[in-house]
Amino acid sequence: FAPAWGAFELHAPYEASGDQPSAISGLVAELESGEPRVVLKGATGTGKTFVMAQTIAALNKPTLLIAPNKVLAAQLYSELRSFFPRNAVSFFVSHFDYYRPESYSAASATHTEKVSRINEAIDTLRHQATCALFERRDTIVVASVSCIYGLGMPAKYLEAAILLAVGQTHAEDELQDLLRAMLYERSAVARERGQFSWAVAEGDAANASAEVELNVQLVNEPQQLRVVFKEVNSPDEAHTNGTRREGSAVGDDFASGDRLLEVVSISLLSNMSKSGIEQAIVDSVRGLSESELSSTFESKVQAEAEAHEAVAAAVSEFVLYPAS
Repeated sequence: FAPAWGAFELHAPYEASGDQPSAISGLVAELESGEPRVVLKGATGTGKTFVMAQTIAALNKPTLLIAPNKVLAAQLYSELRSFFPRNAVSFFVSHFDYYRPESYSAASATHTEKVSRINEAIDTLRHQATCALFERRDTIVVASVSCIYGLGMPAKYLEAAILLAVGQTHAEDELQDLLRAMLYERSAVARERGQFSWAVAEGDAANASAEVELNVQLVNEPQQLRVVFKEVNSPDEAHTNGTRREGSAVGDDFASGDRLLEVVSISLLSNMSKSGIEQAIVDSVRGLSESELSSTFESKVQAEAEAHEAVAAAVSEFVLYPAS
């Protein structure tokens, strides 16, 4: 599994002017020559973000931008989304609404346990950024210093993922066990991130095969994955055995007595409203005054929300990543 190659497509309503062209050419030349550190200086409002966008497009490499705080990260994210609407621009900041580390007071001999609360919407954006790095080369991640803390080895994260494709055959029990191993929680009705539901409609006289529907609330997108299976009566009827990465997923051999299920269709359903996406980004700068959020930023949040609104879309295959 390798990231898809893609070129950055810069969309800007204006051309570089003033000393911007020389700054862009200078940055590109030095970085292409292998210079590890290059500094761009400029006063507020001189177009430094536009120069960075031009440089990213010219170099055509995955890019990480680290901002000193969440406000600047959110503003950079919104601006770069407008410059690169066809590319993967992701947002990665701390997903804690509240965090108090564990502590010990020698004076009173008391121990206080760690207390934290995770913002699920921000955590979705973090997973989205992580998945983009696996799937696309035309990726820009705008982050706060939260990104310096390791999320584990990339190879282990990828090995735990599974590829679901139309025509595959899976053993029912093994697939459910795999979902649990990926830290998805089974629920009667999957409504929360990281939950999955499993519904079986037994066949009738006209259609002896049972139909099984798997619904998974994704952790990296405000969407629900829906997979419809049909029961396969014997291994000989299977078109393609379940596909897995090394060390995980569904094996090539099926045990006697396993109910075998063939993937008939895969679809994605949007389940996050525009206001929900807007709130997710605004939450990342909670506690700041409205004056610190420019009208430009707010309008870009609206554009980002509208871009996520979609009806059910059929796909032929889908990579399902771990829930944690």
